[in-house]
Amino acid sequence: MDQHALAMDQFPGIAKYDIQEELGHGGMATVYRARDRRLGRDVALKVIHRHLRDNGEVARRFVAEARAVAKLKHPNIVEIYDVSEEDAPERFLVAELVRGKSLRRLLSEHGPLPPEVVACLGVELASALAHAHDRGVIHRDVKPENVLFSLPWADDTYGESSEPSLACVKLTDFGIAKLLDQQGVTSTGQVLGSPAYMAPEQIEGDTVDARADVFALGVLLYECMVGRLPFEGKTPGQILKAILQGQYTPADQERPAVGARWARILQRAIEPDAIQRYTTMVAFRAALETELASLGIFDLRRELTSFLRTPEDYEAHLLARLVPLLREQGRCALRKGDCMAAADAINRACALAPGDPEVMELVQALVQAGSLTRWRARLLAAAAFCGTSVLLGTVGWWFLRPPPPTRARSLPVSSFSLPVFPPPTSSQAPPSSSSAAVPPPSSSVSHRIATPVVGPRASSGTPASELRKVRFFLFPPSARWNLDGNPLPDTNLYETELPVGSSHTIEAYTLPNNSCCESPHTVRFEVKPTNGTEVQSINVSMPLLPGKLQVQGSAGLYFLCPTLFGDSTLRSVGRTYQVKVPRLREEGTCFLRDGPKKLEERSVVILPGQTTLLAW
Repeated sequence: MDQHALAMDQFPGIAKYDIQEELGHGGMATVYRARDRRLGRDVALKVIHRHLRDNGEVARRFVAEARAVAKLKHPNIVEIYDVSEEDAPERFLVAELVRGKSLRRLLSEHGPLPPEVVACLGVELASALAHAHDRGVIHRDVKPENVLFSLPWADDTYGESSEPSLACVKLTDFGIAKLLDQQGVTSTGQVLGSPAYMAPEQIEGDTVDARADVFALGVLLYECMVGRLPFEGKTPGQILKAILQGQYTPADQERPAVGARWARILQRAIEPDAIQRYTTMVAFRAALETELASLGIFDLRRELTSFLRTPEDYEAHLLARLVPLLREQGRCALRKGDCMAAADAINRACALAPGDPEVMELVQALVQAGSLTRWRARLLAAAAFCGTSVLLGTVGWWFLRPPPPTRARSLPVSSFSLPVFPPPTSSQAPPSSSSAAVPPPSSSVSHRIATPVVGPRASSGTPASELRKVRFFLFPPSARWNLDGNPLPDTNLYETELPVGSSHTIEAYTLPNNSCCESPHTVRFEVKPTNGTEVQSINVSMPLLPGKLQVQGSAGLYFLCPTLFGDSTLRSVGRTYQVKVPRLREEGTCFLRDGPKKLEERSVVILPGQTTLLAW
C-alpha cells in the first residue's frame, strides 16, 4: 500500500484526471491510465516528457498530433477527447482507452498469423487510413506498436458498442503525422518514423503522400503473414538501403502457406517505386477484400474476433475450410485451361496440406496440363515461323528472279503444309526460361509446378525405351536446386526423363537470408530400370538445423517445456538450449516454476537455424 502511494506521488498532477497506472512510454511521452473525474470514465493520458515539453519543435509536433487526430472520427482510429492548454504546466493528450493488446504483443506471442486474418486486419487499417487521407492526414508511422485490438472480454465493465462481443482494430499515434495542407514540422530534413516501415520517398526526403502509408501497411501485413520483416539489416542504415534497393524475398517463398495470390498483393504494396504501388488506400483495401471474398470470407470483424478468442481452434477450422476450397478452385482453373490460376490454388493447398491425396492428384494434373500448354505454344510458334519463312522466301524470289522467258509460279502461303513435329523428349536442347510453367505476370514470385528438361540428357541415338521419367520431391522449395550443375526451377515438384542406369547429383543451397538447413546439401542417385513402374520418385530434403531457445529470467527458478524438452527441468537464467526442429516451425508452451508452484506460462515458436528469446 505504501509503494502504491509512493507511485502515485511520482505521477504528474493534472487537474480533472486521477492517474492510476503507467501503461507505457516512448521517446516522446508516457501513457497513463487515468480516471476522468467529470465523466466518470477511464481514459488514456499521454503526457509529454518533462525534459522535452519546453522544446519548441517537440511542442509543435505534439500539438500537430492533437489537431490532426481531433478531426478524424472513425471506428478504427483511437478517438481524442481533450488536449492541454498552451499555458498548462504539463502538455498532455487525452484519448480513448483501448482495453486489449497491441499487434506487436500478438506477434510476439503467436508468431506468423494466418494470411486471411492478416487480410481482415489490413482491411480495417486501410479503412482507417483512407479516412485520414481524405482529410489530408498522412500517418507516416504505421507499425505493429501503433495497432491496438479492443477486446470487449478483457474487462466486464467495458463496451457501449451495439456489438460488444466483437473485437475492434484501433490505429493510434499520429504523433508524426504530416498535414497535406500545411508545411510540416519535418521541414528541417529530419527523418521521422520507424526505419523498417518507411517508404523510399520518405527516406529520401521527397514529397510524401498516401502511398507512403500504403508501403508501411504492406510491410506490416508482410511481417504478420511471414513472421519477419521483408527488409532487414543489422543497422538502420542497412535496413534503409534494402528498402531503397527493393531487396526482399517474396512472401510465399519465405512461407509457402501464404500463397502466391497474397504474395502478389503484398508485392504491389511495397514496390520501391511509388508509381507502381496502389495509388490509394481504397485500392489496396479493395484488393484485400476481393481476395477474401474469393475465399468465402465476408464478415471480417467476426473472423478477427474468432481468431483473437481462440487462435488454435480458429486455425484448425480455417484449414478445414481452405483446403477443400483451394482444391475446387484448382480443378475449375484446370478445366478452363488457366494453368497460372490452377498453380496458385494447388500450390497453396499443397503447402497447407502436403499429405492430402486429392491435392497430390491435382499436382499431377497440373504437371500434365503444363506440359500440354508448352507443347501447344511450341507448335504455334513453329507454325508462325514456318509460315513467315515461306512468305519471306516468296517475296525474295519475286525481286531476285531471273528474267523471263518463262516465269515459275510461286507457291502461295495458303498452300503451305505444316509439318508434324514429334512430342518433346529429353534429347532436345534445354528450353528457355519461358518454358517454365505459369510464371505470374510482372512478379518474381515462384513456387510453380514446372517440368523443363535439364541435367544430363541421352544422346541422339538413345532409344526412347532406355529413358525413364524421374520425379523429384524437393524440400524446402525455397532453396536453390541444381541437377548435375544445372539450376532447377523454384518448385517443390520437378519431373524429367533420364537414361536408365545413369548416375546423377542433386545439390541444394539455402538463400542468403535463410539459415534453416544444412547448406550445401548433396544427394546422389541412379536411374533404375522400370520394373513395371513408369515413374521413379526421389524425395530430397535438406536436413533442418536445430533451433535455439535463449532464456532470460530470475536466478533460482526453473521452467518446463514438455513439447520441446520432454520432462526435463531447465534453469531460467542466461542459458541457450538447442531444440530439435522436425519441421519448418515448431511450437511449444513453457511453464516457469518456483518449486512446485507454477508462476507463468508462455508460448514459444522455434524456427530451424534461428534463436528465439524466452524472457520471464
